[in-house]
Amino acid sequence: AHDEDNIVLMDLELRIPGATERNCNEHGQIEKEQRKVEFALEAVRTASANNEEINALADRFRMLLYNFHASYLRHMAGEEQETQQMLWQYFTDDELLGHRKQIVGGMAPDMLLLWIRFIAPALSTPERIGYIGAMKATAPPEKFQTIMEFLRMVLTGQEWNELAESLNYEPVVMAV
Repeated sequence: AHDEDNIVLMDLELRIPGATERNCNEHGQIEKEQRKVEFALEAVRTASANNEEINALADRFRMLLYNFHASYLRHMAGEEQETQQMLWQYFTDDELLGHRKQIVGGMAPDMLLLWIRFIAPALSTPERIGYIGAMKATAPPEKFQTIMEFLRMVLTGQEWNELAESLNYEPVVMAV
C-alpha cells in the first residue's frame, strides 16, 4: 500500500486529480483492520501461553480475520477492475515499468525475496519469464543472481530450467 500510494497512485493522481482518493482511503482502513487482527492474534497467543481460556479471544480473532479478508478482497477487486484500467489507459508500458523499477528497487532484499517466493510459482511460464525478465533488465547483476538462485529453490526443476533458458541466465562463479 505504501509503494502504491507513494509511487503509482501519486503519479496517477497527477494525471487524474481525485482518481486515487478511494484507493488511498481504503489502504488506510485495511492497515487499521490488519493491526486489529494482529493484536487479536497476539491476545490468543498470550492467553494460550498462560494456559488461559482462549475461546472468546479465538472467536474475536476469527471474526476480525474474516472481516479483514472480505475488505481486502473487495479492495483488490476494485484495484483490478478500476485502478488497473486507469493505469493502462493513462500510462505507457515504459512508464508502468518505471513504477515497477521504483518499487522493486526500494525493497529490502529479504522483502523482495519473500514477495518473489509467493508470486513467481503462481505465474504461468510466459508471465514468469516476463516478470523475472523485467527484474533482470533493472536489477544489478549480483541482485539478479540472488533472485535466480532463490528461485531455484522455489520453482520446480522444469520451471526453473525454462526460466533460466529463456533469460539466458548463466550463474556467475566467484573466483576463490
